[in-house]
Amino acid sequence: MGYIDIVNLVTGGFTAILGLLAAYLIIFMIVGLFRKKTFPQAEKKLKYGVVVAARNEEKVIAGLIHSVRQSNYPQENLDVYVIAHNCTDQTAQVARENGAIVYEYNNSAEKTKGYALKYLFDCIKNDETIESHDGYIIMDADNMVTAEFFNKMNDAFIANGCKNVITSYRNARNFGENAMAANYGLMFAMCCSLEARGKTVCNCTAKLLGSGFLVSAEDLKDGWNTVTILDDTDYTIEQALKGKKVIYCDEAEYLDEQPTTFKTMFTQRLRWAKGSLIVCKDRFKQLIKGIFGRRKRKKQQEGQENISPEKPLRGSCYDLLFLNLPIPAVSFFVMILQAVLTAFAPLFGYNAVEVWCNWGLINLITLGIGYLGSIALAILIYVINRKRIKNVPVRVRIASCLTYGLFLYFLVFLQIIAMFKKDLGWSQIVHTATMHPAPVSQQATNELAEPNTESAE
Repeated sequence: MGYIDIVNLVTGGFTAILGLLAAYLIIFMIVGLFRKKTFPQAEKKLKYGVVVAARNEEKVIAGLIHSVRQSNYPQENLDVYVIAHNCTDQTAQVARENGAIVYEYNNSAEKTKGYALKYLFDCIKNDETIESHDGYIIMDADNMVTAEFFNKMNDAFIANGCKNVITSYRNARNFGENAMAANYGLMFAMCCSLEARGKTVCNCTAKLLGSGFLVSAEDLKDGWNTVTILDDTDYTIEQALKGKKVIYCDEAEYLDEQPTTFKTMFTQRLRWAKGSLIVCKDRFKQLIKGIFGRRKRKKQQEGQENISPEKPLRGSCYDLLFLNLPIPAVSFFVMILQAVLTAFAPLFGYNAVEVWCNWGLINLITLGIGYLGSIALAILIYVINRKRIKNVPVRVRIASCLTYGLFLYFLVFLQIIAMFKKDLGWSQIVHTATMHPAPVSQQATNELAEPNTESAE
């Protein structure tokens, strides 16, 4: 076996191992493609708090509140809480004018959404009680809920014993604006309609995608404690370590505004990449212990039966660790290592031109297959979500299919930058789209506020 054969064997073998470690995701997606889990209609309508962390969102916050109030769920069972944190605009005023219960919070040292949620739940605990609601639905200010969103979330919540976190389908409200927004929409549609759907069917935990998820009051009795850049991922890991699943409800749908420019996309996804590294670093030992650690059983108490073991979800711990490790960046480094080692081939008697041609051809074919696969995947996502992805011009569909691979591959460079960038600072993602430009009338606000006041008493 010659020098080049050894180089290709080692680097190719390492890449193959990474591929095998990721193969489970393909299985989940295949399952999600053909099956989905539905939940029986619940007769009881539980009471929920709709929680919104908003920073300078005066242009869109009214639209979210409108969508909540126009939903088909009993309005007396919905309270909207807005935490206006570090705002320099009229977010708090607009939210109050539209019937929300508003708290304001300013701390320049605590800028993440997690800190805002922590403060808000502390306020709810002090002013009312966390148990005044059966659960809390975490939304973002640019979100819009569909008419049946709360009914479907309620069905799934009750069907799972009012204990598990319930997440929902995330759609793009500006899907057809341009290829950038469409690529975001395709990514979230893939995560929901393939990955999350397959995981829930297979009785595994899904991953939270920023907002649109329901948490029980019981889980929040001690407040909100995840304050990292990627609080949704951190909270998903926290649930898995406690042995609790995140259940995906495919029939509950909400929409949010996606970035339309390269600059905004770069800023947002770099923050996500850095957040994944931070969460991975902070939770690495816990996740490894969750995968390989011994399970502890509760001590049998008198009068109790069927005591279940206290255990993290091993498979979910592995999944969450794998998804947050910088695997794409590592694969790129392996390719660079292979190129460096190939450069020494002439020292061992190999023809330099022939060696580099072979190296280039192999990598070109590999990247080409991946790129063609991304086009096929984008087309598949459009097809299986055709009832949800509407009003997208043909030119945008074509452009997004052709650029989806570039959108996904770009994660490699974002992860590399995130590895070497210590402080990202904070840059706001500006939202402008609104489906309800006019605020709720004062009369409607009073009518909506009355049941909230009575309920609080």
